[in-house]
Amino acid sequence: MPSAPHAQESSVKQSDKEMVVRVARVLNVRSGSYIKSAAIWVEGERIKAVGREIDVLKEAPAFVQILDLGDVTVLPGLIDCHTHLMARIPGGPDGYAVNLLTKSQAYRALEGAANARATLEAGFTTVRDVESEGSGYADIALRDAINNGIVAGPRMRVATRAITVAGA
Repeated sequence: MPSAPHAQESSVKQSDKEMVVRVARVLNVRSGSYIKSAAIWVEGERIKAVGREIDVLKEAPAFVQILDLGDVTVLPGLIDCHTHLMARIPGGPDGYAVNLLTKSQAYRALEGAANARATLEAGFTTVRDVESEGSGYADIALRDAINNGIVAGPRMRVATRAITVAGA
């Protein structure tokens, strides 16, 4: 008997995580065309189906929550394979040196969080951050903070400290 309520409780929690998002258009990057009157069925953190609203709603459970975004166009998340989220370089010829020499690692981590949010809001859902730009392992901390829901940002693949030629 103790397992029966738990099983019922977990199925209710799963249903709370399902949603259908209605949109005017979805860009189909394979065909280069738009799906009009579209819907996206999301289950947990995964997209279960994308297509015409009528087709998606046939497949989705009757109890699913519906979020109508109106006259918007949705495209798949973008991936940036060369970012430096920990670097916010001031203008001028000495900007890079000023960034490395005058900002604390804590401040640079906060800048990285702001850059991560801006990157996500620009449509990039995954980045490969190729160097922490002198901020030690703050890129790992930023990745973990995003994964734990502390700050908003894209999924991150991080390289931490760079390996480069002398004088580069």
